[in-house]
Amino acid sequence: NLKGCILHVGTTKTHARYQIPTYVSTPHNPYPDVSVHLNEGSSWEMIQSLFSLQNELVVVAGSNYAKSLTSITFREEEILLVAAPFHELCQKGSITVRELARIPLIMREEGSGTRKVVMDMFLDHHLTPNILYEASNLEFIKQLIIKGDGVSFIVLSGVQREINEGLLQSIPITGVKLTMNADILFLKDQNLSRAGLSFLGLLSNSPNAGN
Repeated sequence: NLKGCILHVGTTKTHARYQIPTYVSTPHNPYPDVSVHLNEGSSWEMIQSLFSLQNELVVVAGSNYAKSLTSITFREEEILLVAAPFHELCQKGSITVRELARIPLIMREEGSGTRKVVMDMFLDHHLTPNILYEASNLEFIKQLIIKGDGVSFIVLSGVQREINEGLLQSIPITGVKLTMNADILFLKDQNLSRAGLSFLGLLSNSPNAGN
């Protein structure tokens, strides 16, 4: 009986909005007696929250983790370059990384997993991006792009609706496909609570886990 159990889970803003709610909503959650307290922030902030014992489990963008953490792959995410359909880039068909380095970009904040993947892409090509704005609020970023105020990189789940509705368009990058893993993390030396183990099982057995 898990009645009265409280579980503190941390995740990135994108997962908090587009994925994790599926697992805590009553129709999908086989453990409705567990009260899940969901905290959100950048991947870096959520990892720190494990060490400060604010959260028992976190779901963050894949990276190199401290040896004191256990990581389990939750899902693989595709990261898309997106713009408003009327933006000049959408007329090109595709763009090279070198061309992209000259385009004003709206970037996620420092500590964001998406940002790290994008910065690594530029680094691999010995290029520096032209960053116009930095923002942590994904909805704000999307509104800027929809108005035509630049382009940005967003995980597919975060822009699927806008692409389907024709508000945004994905632009292929020549020879590049950007992906990142979303991982479930917890402290190795900490025994997970019964609620934590139940929620971990729920996430690990999701249809996308490990994909």
